[in-house]
Amino acid sequence: MSLTDGHQAIISRIVTEASGVSVALPNGPGKSLPRYVVQEAGGSQRTTTLEGLTDAVPEVLVSVETEAGKYATQNNQLVKQLVQMFPPGLVFGDMKVRVAPDARPPLPVSDGVYAVPVIVRAEFSF
Repeated sequence: MSLTDGHQAIISRIVTEASGVSVALPNGPGKSLPRYVVQEAGGSQRTTTLEGLTDAVPEVLVSVETEAGKYATQNNQLVKQLVQMFPPGLVFGDMKVRVAPDARPPLPVSDGVYAVPVIVRAEFSF
């Protein structure tokens, strides 16, 4: 296993749980608004024992995108839906969520798209 396996587990959960929202995957085709644009964002891993047990914390950045000029109501609902997919204590596969996803300030409006980045993290060992 590796950090990349953790990215894929998080992305898979987003694709499975996203209802009524398009999901654009890394290096995949674009999707219509509203949408979650998913990107692998790195993370960290460290060996914790002499036997090689490794703890990993993959991060996925999700840009929650809606049409600009319509206030933030729809976007806020989609951010809330995304955060609810990963409540603290959730275990899915070998992954455990310790901290709820972190919504960041909105990005400047570009091409008529209002976007709020959300960082999703989970932990696992291998």
